[in-house]
Amino acid sequence: MGTRRIMLTAMTAAAIALAIPGTALAATGGNGAAASHAVSASSGTRTVLLKDVRLAAPQSPVGAAAPDAPPATSTFNFENSNIAKFSATLTFHSDYSFTISNVRLSDTLADNRSVLALAEDNNFAYAKGTDPGLYTWKNSSGAGSTLDGATYTFESSDPVQYVQIALYAANENGQSSIVYSLKHANPYY
Repeated sequence: MGTRRIMLTAMTAAAIALAIPGTALAATGGNGAAASHAVSASSGTRTVLLKDVRLAAPQSPVGAAAPDAPPATSTFNFENSNIAKFSATLTFHSDYSFTISNVRLSDTLADNRSVLALAEDNNFAYAKGTDPGLYTWKNSSGAGSTLDGATYTFESSDPVQYVQIALYAANENGQSSIVYSLKHANPYY
């Protein structure tokens, strides 16, 4: 009876090891010494009897660490094809507040359209104006010009998960495609 119980324990432990990748089996005797095991061959099958079978904890890669939280300060630097370029510094202050500073909005295409940058988060689009489209910063000085935009601190009534910028060109006759920056994650969220 005792042998059968030991075999079931070994089979159960082996099943657990197969079901949980990275789990290792450790065989020890009752006093922590290596377990003795018997191997018998019958009709091409092998049976291994272990005195005691325990699950060993999965091993972590050496030097593995938890990922860092996103930075409180990051930068935008992207473009919408050959239409416009946008760069700025984003600083999160809390779950609800962030500042965008050092704004540069460049018009890079002579097409009689203003270039527009719209600050958005997971809750709102922060529009300062709507003519010729929604925008937070607008450069209407023509091709080759760069706007050094105002610094704004934004506050939301709901927690801000991320901030992104929508960049496009528009006039009364229509607008270009919209290119979005990467979403900058709020470390306080």
